[in-house]
Amino acid sequence: MKKSIALLAVLIIRCIGLAPVFAQTEDFQLLCKPNLGEYKIELTRYEESGRYQQDIAAAVAPAAAYLAQRVRQSGKLAIVLDIDETSLSNWPVIKADDFGFIPQGPCDLAADGLPAGACGWIDWISQARDKAIAPTLELYREARHYKAAVFFVSGRPEFLRQATQRNLRNAGYENWNGLVLKTGKESVSAFKTSARRKLAAQGYDIVLNVGDQDSDLVGGYADRTFKIPNPFYYIP
Repeated sequence: MKKSIALLAVLIIRCIGLAPVFAQTEDFQLLCKPNLGEYKIELTRYEESGRYQQDIAAAVAPAAAYLAQRVRQSGKLAIVLDIDETSLSNWPVIKADDFGFIPQGPCDLAADGLPAGACGWIDWISQARDKAIAPTLELYREARHYKAAVFFVSGRPEFLRQATQRNLRNAGYENWNGLVLKTGKESVSAFKTSARRKLAAQGYDIVLNVGDQDSDLVGGYADRTFKIPNPFYYIP
């Protein structure tokens, strides 16, 4: 990720240096637009080098520390976890689709079990092949050790419930307290806020709310929020 930031800094410096003379030209405007292809290369290196996993671990560590602190207190404690790019990784389909989003269509697998070409997200999720994001899985296990309730709240559609349950269990998440999936047409942030509000109404003190998108975390009904890095896509 540092290389991506450095690349952006170079572009900014280059544009500032050329601005007095060329600011109104078409060539200047083209030159100073970020290059999507370069970003894709840097993002792939970021994920596959292990730096992405290191940054996730750094983001989860304070959440684990706060959880350990809070469980010393009494109450009906709970944590809320997002699923995609928080608890489970979709990197194979992200890479196969070249950072695009292809909701429909087949996801055929090659001999190594990875997508052989363009991969439909719904088909991919239906196959329940996502791997656990290790720091989040460890946080989950710590919450279960402390007897805190764990709820997954995800923007995945309700019709993917069985596949999602199977995938979570296969990845090592077992014995959670609830899985809330999206059924309506409201925004992700509104849906997730409503889900947490309902948990609070049941008497739960949501100690942690962990997600990779701002829309996972806004709206309240959690003592603390912790954001997992996700430079691959954005959900408003």
